[in-house]
Amino acid sequence: MKKIVVLVVLALALGSCKEDKKNTVVDLDQLQEGVAQTASIDWLLGNWKRTNDQEGRSTFESWNKTSASQYDGIGYTLAQGDTISKEYMRLILADEQWNLVVKTADDADTVTFAMTELQENSFVCVNETHDFPTHIAYKLEEGKLKAKVSNKEMEIDFEFIKE
Repeated sequence: MKKIVVLVVLALALGSCKEDKKNTVVDLDQLQEGVAQTASIDWLLGNWKRTNDQEGRSTFESWNKTSASQYDGIGYTLAQGDTISKEYMRLILADEQWNLVVKTADDADTVTFAMTELQENSFVCVNETHDFPTHIAYKLEEGKLKAKVSNKEMEIDFEFIKE
């Protein structure tokens, strides 16, 4: 009788272990899906030079991936060798929402834009409460990085090539 009780206890213990392994696999699958989502923004990485700049100006953007949920960028414009504008950008994933946080060198505060669209080679971020821009869009097209900042009254297009 003791042998039967021991066998039943072992069978139950092994059965419950099998159930835990199944839950672990589901969690790993969910983790891999999250990492795959971040991989779709990797096309933004690198050093970019603007090709449609105003005469006498050179504009650059540089993007690095600092973690699976964060990309850091810096953009700056030179005129006659002097930096005339600079902005810091951060794409960050928090609570399953991507946000683009932007800070210019002239402003003390950051401005946050919520990502409303994310596709294989593009994304759009929006902050309707900001005066300009309210929309920031990035797209990789034929090896060129295209960006657009806009609101209802105006838009500015940027075209970059990878350096």
